[in-house]
Amino acid sequence: MNIHHFEMLMQKLQEHRNEDGSTGFSMEKFLEVFGEILNGALSTEQMTMLFMKIDANTDGNMSWDEFSSYMMSGALEKDDSSNLTIFDEKNKKTYLSLHKDIIIKVFYTIKERKYLSISRDGTANIWGLNFNLQRSINILELSSLSYDTTHFWITDATFIQEYNRLVVCSDNRFISIFDILAIKPRLLISFGPLDNNPLCISFNANLNENYDLLLVGDDEGYINFIYINKKILSSSNVYGVWNTNNKRNKKNDSNQIHIYKKKTHNGWINDIQYYNELNSFVTCSSDSNKSLVITDIERKPVRSIHIPKGVRCFTLVRRPCFLVTGGEDKIIRLWNPYILSKPAARLVGHFSGIVSLLVNEKEGNIISLSDDGMYKIWNMSTFACLQTFQQCVTYKEDCCFPCLYYDSINKQLINGYNNFTIYPLYLYQKKANVRTYNTQVVAAMFNENFYQVVTGSQNGTISTWAYYSGEKVFQFNKAHGDLEVTAFAFDNSGRRLITGSRDGIIKIWNFNNGQLLRKLYKDNNLEVTAVEFIETGSNKYVICTGWDRKITVYLDDPDHFESWPTRILYSKRGHQEDITSIAFYEPNILATASVDGVIVIWNLESGYMKLSLIDPLIDLRPIDEKSIEKIKFFHPSNGKPYCKGKVPLLSCHSDGHIRCWDIQDGSLIYELECKPLQKEGISDMFLNHDLTLLFIGTSDGNIMIFDIFPTLDNLKYINDDTFKLKKIFRAHISSITSVSSIDTQNIILTSSKDCSVRLWTLDGDFIGTFGQDDAWDIEDPETYSNLPNDIYQQYLIDSMKMDNDKNSDYINRMKLKEKADKNWSLIRKYLKKIKQNVDKKDNSNENPKSTNETINKALDALHQAKEINTIKSNQSKDILIKENPVQFFTYRGLMKKSRVAPVMKKVRADLVFHQLSCHELEDIRDLENEISQSAPSSLLPVLNKVKGKTEHKTYSQQKNKLNIL
Repeated sequence: MNIHHFEMLMQKLQEHRNEDGSTGFSMEKFLEVFGEILNGALSTEQMTMLFMKIDANTDGNMSWDEFSSYMMSGALEKDDSSNLTIFDEKNKKTYLSLHKDIIIKVFYTIKERKYLSISRDGTANIWGLNFNLQRSINILELSSLSYDTTHFWITDATFIQEYNRLVVCSDNRFISIFDILAIKPRLLISFGPLDNNPLCISFNANLNENYDLLLVGDDEGYINFIYINKKILSSSNVYGVWNTNNKRNKKNDSNQIHIYKKKTHNGWINDIQYYNELNSFVTCSSDSNKSLVITDIERKPVRSIHIPKGVRCFTLVRRPCFLVTGGEDKIIRLWNPYILSKPAARLVGHFSGIVSLLVNEKEGNIISLSDDGMYKIWNMSTFACLQTFQQCVTYKEDCCFPCLYYDSINKQLINGYNNFTIYPLYLYQKKANVRTYNTQVVAAMFNENFYQVVTGSQNGTISTWAYYSGEKVFQFNKAHGDLEVTAFAFDNSGRRLITGSRDGIIKIWNFNNGQLLRKLYKDNNLEVTAVEFIETGSNKYVICTGWDRKITVYLDDPDHFESWPTRILYSKRGHQEDITSIAFYEPNILATASVDGVIVIWNLESGYMKLSLIDPLIDLRPIDEKSIEKIKFFHPSNGKPYCKGKVPLLSCHSDGHIRCWDIQDGSLIYELECKPLQKEGISDMFLNHDLTLLFIGTSDGNIMIFDIFPTLDNLKYINDDTFKLKKIFRAHISSITSVSSIDTQNIILTSSKDCSVRLWTLDGDFIGTFGQDDAWDIEDPETYSNLPNDIYQQYLIDSMKMDNDKNSDYINRMKLKEKADKNWSLIRKYLKKIKQNVDKKDNSNENPKSTNETINKALDALHQAKEINTIKSNQSKDILIKENPVQFFTYRGLMKKSRVAPVMKKVRADLVFHQLSCHELEDIRDLENEISQSAPSSLLPVLNKVKGKTEHKTYSQQKNKLNIL
C-alpha cells in the first residue's frame, strides 16, 4: 500500500456516512472500498483479517482514527532494534582467578586448548575450557634470578602460539622465556638487564628465515628490537641467563640474540605492535606531541600523530585497513595509516578514559572499555554503537586496569582483573541454546483467528509470531513500563490481549499493532495473578484475581478508556491466601483457586459464595505442596451434556496430582498422580478443543499427554483406565509456565522460565524455538530443528545419574556377596575341624572340649550367612490394586468427612523380588554324610541341628511363603 492508496481511502472514509449518520466502514463496506482501491492486490481473506486487526474493540465499525493509528503504529514497529545484543551480559559468568595479585594478561593456547593467565606477582595459572584450575606455577621460582634480586613485578607478557612459549618482561629489566606448558615447566633463557625498565612486549614470528623478532617498549621511550634465533625458541635446551650488562654490542657469544634500540617517544611507551599489513612498528604514549608513532626497520622517516592527553591503547582493523586509538580524552579515533593529518572518524560515547581496544573481525565489531568499567560495541562499517553495558570493578590505587581478551575460537569476551568475567558472544550462544527472550516467559497462546502465536515476557515485551514458520510478525516493549507482566488472556473474539502487572493495573491491547485500548484500575496496587474475559448473555466482563484475595469484575465498555471495578466478590469464608487461577462455566459459575489448596465456587450473578472444595488431607501436606496452580472446567464446545448434570472441574497441584471435582455436590471424583520425578509438581495444564487430550506441564520442564476421551461418558465410573498416558517428554530445563495445543496441526506450544517458547509434535518431536534464525515449515519435517542443546545436555546428565545409581546398587550387592562368601568359607573351615576332631576321637576314647567350641563357631557362621541371604524384595509403588478409587478417597461436601478405605489385601502376582545368589551346599552335604557315618551317637543331635540350618530351599518355596502376606 503506497501513499496514493492511503489518500484515496482517507477521502472515502471522510465522505462515507452510515444510515444513522455516523462515520466509519463496516466489514462489508471496507471489503468493497478497499478492494477497489487495491485492485485485487489483497484477497478477501487477507482484507478480512486486516479489518479484524484494526477493529480491535469488536464494535464492527472501522473509523479513520482506528485505521491511521494502526498504520502508523505498524510503521513504527515499536520494536527497538537499535539496542542490539552482541555480548550476552545477562548470562555473564564470573570465576575466581585464584591469583593473589591483579591479572595482567590472559591467553588462549590453541594447541593445548587451555587458558593461561599471568598475574603481576609472577603466578601463571593454567585453566580448562570451563575455567577449572589445572595448574598453578610461580614463574619467579623458575627463574635463576630470584636468588640475587629483590621481589619484582611482571610488567607485561605475550604467548608465542607457534612454539608454546611464554615471554615475560619484568621491572628488574630482564626478558625471560619459559616452556610453561611442559610437564615440568622451566626457564629456557633469560637475558638482561636492559638499559631501561621494559613496560610492554610483543612478538613477530618469521621475520626472516633464521630469526624471529621480539619488541619491547620501555619507560624512556625506546623500542628494543630483540632478534632471536629460531633454534632457541623451538629447541628444548636450557640456555640459562645471558647478562647484557656493560656490553656495547649486545650480542650473545653464540650470536643467536641481537638487541638494538631506537628512540621514538619522550615518555613511557604504553603499547607496541608490529603489523605485517603495514610493514611497520606502531607504538603509543601518553605524550601529546608524539602520541602514536609509525616506524619501520628500514629507517624511513618516522610518522606520528598528535592527540591531546596522548594515546593509551590502539588496534588495527585489517578490512578496511585503519588504526583505532583511544586515550584519556574519552574519544575513539579511526585513522587511515597512510594519511595521519586528521582522523577518518570519531566515536564518542564514553564518559571516562579508554583503557582497552579490541577488534572482532568476523562479526565486524570494535570493542572498547573505559576505566569506569563501561563496555561499548561499535560497528566497523557504520561506526554506530550497537551495545553498551557496565561492569562494576573496584580498581586498586596503583592505576592498573583490567586486561581484555577476545577468544575468537570459543566466541567469548574475557575480562581479567581480580577475577574472570566471561561475556559469551550472543549470536554464538543463541545458536547453541536459542532463547525467545532475555527474561522469563509469562505465557504463550495461540490465536485461532489470526493463526498466530502471542507470547509475553516478564519485562513487558509482547511478540506475535507466525506459527507455521516461527518468524516474528510484530513486537512491542514495556507493556507496563518497568514493572513485570504477570497475567495474560485473550478476549472471546481473539482480537484483544489482556495483561495484568505487578502493580495491579490491567491493560487491554490491540496486539497486532501495540495500541493500548483500555486501562483498568483496582482499589489496591497488589499483583494480578490471573485475568479472564467472560460473556454472560449480552454482558461482557473482565475478571482479575491476585494477591488481594478478591475477585474484581470490570464491565467491558470500549467507550471508556479508563475504568474502575463494577463489582468485587469477597467473602470471609472465602480465600485466606493469594488466588492463583480462575475458571468460568456458563452461565454464571465462577471458580477460583489459591495457594493454600482451596477452591471456591461463586455465583457470578448473585455474587455469593456457593461452596468450597478442600482436600481432606491438605493439613498433612508440606506448605510447598498445597498450592493449586491451575483450574479448568470440562466445557465441551459441542454443548454435550454430562451424565446426571455433573459439572466436573480439574485442578492441578504443586504436589504433582490432578484432581477432578464435581462442583454440584463438592465431591472429589478422582485423583491422578503425575510425577515423572520424585519431587516434581504440576505448573500448568490444558484441554484440547474436543476434550480428548489433557496436556500437563511440570515444574521440571516435562510435558505429559493423557487420553481422556472416556471421561466424557463415564464421569461416574472414573478409574485408573480413564486417564491413559500417551506420551511424556522433556521440553524445557526449567518450570513450564504455559502449555497449549494447536489442534488443526496436532502441535504442542510450550513456554518456560528458561526464557524460551517452543513447538513440538504430539509424538514429542522438536519443531523449533521462536526466535531462532532458521525458519521452519510446519508441513515439512525436514525443516524441523535438532533437539535443543540444553535438553540434550539434560538427557546426558539424567543418563549419568541412572548409571551412577546402577553402579552404587551393584557395589552394595557385591559387598554383601563378599560377606556371604566369607561366611561360607568359615563354615567349611569349622566343619573340617569337626571332622578332624571326630577322627581323633575315634583313635582315642577322650571327648575333647575343642570339638564343641568348633561346632558353636560353625553355627554362628551359619546364622550370619542366613541373615545375609534373606530375601530383599523391592516392591513397586503400584503393588496394591485399587478396586475403586472412590472408595479410597471421597469427599462429599463441607460438612461431610472423607472416608478412607481399609488397607488393601490383594497383592499383584507379578512382583519381582531381588535376592542374592544362593550358595549350593552339595560339597557341605557330602562332608556331613562323611561325618554322620563316622561320628559317635553323642554327636548326632548336634550334627542334625547343623544340617537343619544349612538346608537349601528353592526360590519357589521362598516365594510361596511370601505370597501368604
